[in-house]
Amino acid sequence: MADNGPEKPTGTAGPGDVLNLVYFVADVHAACLLPFLRTGFGVEAFRWNGVLALVLLLTLAGSVPGMGWYFAAWVTAVVLQRARTMRLVYRGAVIHSRYMGYPWAAMRVPLVKRESTATGLIEPQLCFLIGVLLCPLSVDLGTFVMAGFLTLIVRNGFEREIDRQRLQRMRDAAIEQRWYADRLRGRGTDF
Repeated sequence: MADNGPEKPTGTAGPGDVLNLVYFVADVHAACLLPFLRTGFGVEAFRWNGVLALVLLLTLAGSVPGMGWYFAAWVTAVVLQRARTMRLVYRGAVIHSRYMGYPWAAMRVPLVKRESTATGLIEPQLCFLIGVLLCPLSVDLGTFVMAGFLTLIVRNGFEREIDRQRLQRMRDAAIEQRWYADRLRGRGTDF
């Protein structure tokens, strides 16, 4: 039997487990907000996170004042976004299947030119502002939307770190492949 390192005690969570849970919660909550803030999603943008967002909103719709209306608006937004995605694909648009959409709402803010600024800075602030505006109608609904300030920041932070690590692995792989090619040609052994 191979030694796979120290065995993790049953029932304990490591740092990676906690981070995965934080990302999971942020991603599900973000899926409750993004259909209103973005457009042009990939065909698989809402997978498990979309299903769990549906379950979350359906659960809250019965107990949180105003959430029933939010749920209806969310379902409508998801259906319309899905139809738009299918129309784009039918017309030949090349979109990554998991693309989480173009931040149309945030890009309308004056002086915002880059998607990274729109998604990382403006969208969270929009959630906070819209949540504040919803509070007079329903404090719980307003708080739910305001929480998007935090969850979008967390989700975007995780996504940026994942992208950074992927790029680093790609650079490392390119360096290693050049090294192996040089070794194959008999031209050296140093990185």
